[in-house]
Amino acid sequence: MLLCYSTLYGQLNPQDSSILPLIVINTLGNTIVDEPKITAHMGIIKNTQGSYNQLADNFNEYDGLIGIEERGSSSSFFPKKGYGLETRDSLGENNNVELFGMPKENDWVLHGPYSDKSLIRNFLAYYYGEKMYNYSPRTQFVELVIDNDYKGVYLFLEKIKRDDGRIDISKLDDDDLLGDSVTGGYIVKIDKSTGSNNSSWTSSYQTNSSNPKDISFLYHYPKADEIKPAQKTYIQTFISSFENALYGNDFLDSSIGYKQYIDINSFVDYYLLNEVTRNVDGYRISTFMYKNKDSKNNKLFIGPPCDYNLGWGNADYCDGGSSTGWASDFNLVCSGDNFQIPFWWEKMLSDPEFLNRLNCRWDELRQGPLHSDSINEVVDSLSLMLQEPAIRNFTKWNVLNTWVWPNNFVGGSYISEIGYIKNWINDRLLWIDYNLPGSALDCSFLSFSKKEAFSANLFPNPFLDKFFIDFNQNTSNKKINVLMYDLSGILISSYSSLINSSGTISSSEILNKNDLNNGLYILIIRIGNQEKHFKIIKQ
Repeated sequence: MLLCYSTLYGQLNPQDSSILPLIVINTLGNTIVDEPKITAHMGIIKNTQGSYNQLADNFNEYDGLIGIEERGSSSSFFPKKGYGLETRDSLGENNNVELFGMPKENDWVLHGPYSDKSLIRNFLAYYYGEKMYNYSPRTQFVELVIDNDYKGVYLFLEKIKRDDGRIDISKLDDDDLLGDSVTGGYIVKIDKSTGSNNSSWTSSYQTNSSNPKDISFLYHYPKADEIKPAQKTYIQTFISSFENALYGNDFLDSSIGYKQYIDINSFVDYYLLNEVTRNVDGYRISTFMYKNKDSKNNKLFIGPPCDYNLGWGNADYCDGGSSTGWASDFNLVCSGDNFQIPFWWEKMLSDPEFLNRLNCRWDELRQGPLHSDSINEVVDSLSLMLQEPAIRNFTKWNVLNTWVWPNNFVGGSYISEIGYIKNWINDRLLWIDYNLPGSALDCSFLSFSKKEAFSANLFPNPFLDKFFIDFNQNTSNKKINVLMYDLSGILISSYSSLINSSGTISSSEILNKNDLNNGLYILIIRIGNQEKHFKIIKQ
């Protein structure tokens, strides 16, 4: 189908059509501000496979009330705003809904890439975060209209929070004050203290720098005005114990060293994602950590990824645009900055086991999702999908020929912006290949994949009329969700049921009589918080 578009005044007109879903917000005469959320109406148009989306279409993905506010720190100064929103019912209460195939929730984010003229930097970080972490925010590109004013291309994504479908840790109640109950779950972050309800505590250790700075830990869950004194004491003491062990002379000791406190593999993955992106904000801003109850997992995890729009060569300060050097050396490069990196990374990089795991994991990722051919294919497919929406976006926001803080590159066209990020990524990956410290000596730990809680076999593939999915026996009577997408990211089918005793489901159940065109599709299978991804070909 031919994609029609109008670039007049950068507007999305009723006769225009987009390959991306459309989000239409009516503020009901109110003004969106940076706290508190105002009440508004949101409609989402997301048509089925092979159909484009027009403003004249019915709202078929969501049609209801929301609360919405502006979101962002540095980005709040841009004319293209980011937004936080919550889906609400008719009484104004939180309303958990499934949007774009994401698990039911009520807290969402609309990220509006402005200085990132490739439009894809945050998407790439969350996409590769999903390949590495237990959890990474799920995303969907959309085009946004507010009060009949076209706002451009946005990335709709999950807000980071405690939830079974997000950071899957225990709920911490007011009376969880003793024993195992007080040991989890917690989410804290190292970040700017912008906005309200952001109290924190200060680390006992300043940064290693010619201009040392304090490190503050902010309460994210429970929120600062909800966390109880006993809970504050627990999580502060736990993280202080980790820092004391890491700072001490016996930090490598197997019984009293730092590794008794942390999930080392999550720290390895966090390091690699920050270094692949050479994220100038990495380690020092938007850095989340979480801990479950001791009875479930007694380690501190770092992640998930958050706010990488200044990564991938987009920052012209503190060597953020260079494809060489380490982001973890930020304190050496920019000692005058008020937000610096904790001493943790320098110390862990002197641990032979950490370096071994770092190299094993890097080799594994480079053979898979971070293979140069794979990452080039992802970027190419994204730029093709966004080609027409980008025209509208940059007609609305005419910045392709303009330096926008903190651009390291101004290309003058969307094609050149995509070319720059592709070349930068390839140069960056090669530099890490040749400069990663240490070596891979014992990679046996890689056999314990954190995403292999269930096994599934898809056959036949390619298929003509039907395909089947076989599950292992321990999945019987468990709830399964199966999502099928085409290569443009359009959700074709969503299936949810309990796995029967035979452990097999067929395509006729999944597709519900929907006919498929010949081609390549992505099948996502979820059981609980575990996922498997398959490519399947219809012949």
